[in-house]
Amino acid sequence: HIATVEWFYGVASIEGRQPAGNEWAERGVFMRLGAAAWAAAKGQTIEQHLERLARVREKTLAGLATKDDAWLEGTLVLPWTTELANHHWAWYHVVEDALNHRGQIRWLKARM
Repeated sequence: HIATVEWFYGVASIEGRQPAGNEWAERGVFMRLGAAAWAAAKGQTIEQHLERLARVREKTLAGLATKDDAWLEGTLVLPWTTELANHHWAWYHVVEDALNHRGQIRWLKARM
């Protein structure tokens, strides 16, 4: 889920486009947590998930390196709302989502 959220905002924000149908077919199930995401992830190793996140993060960092502070205030279109968001909001959301889920993972690991 963490890698997919970051991937989506990278496409929408950095690349300035909406994901293509084949991209959604491959990754879209992981945007929302639940039974479908669990079923799609089942059988994959933690190493596979970490590798996917590393690939997405590498692309994110390379893309963000090409942007300046003024770009952060520019708007982007999100497919689930008619309200405009800016790039600053998008990347805050990516970081907040990742931190939240990493905290959940740490909490669960401590109890296993």
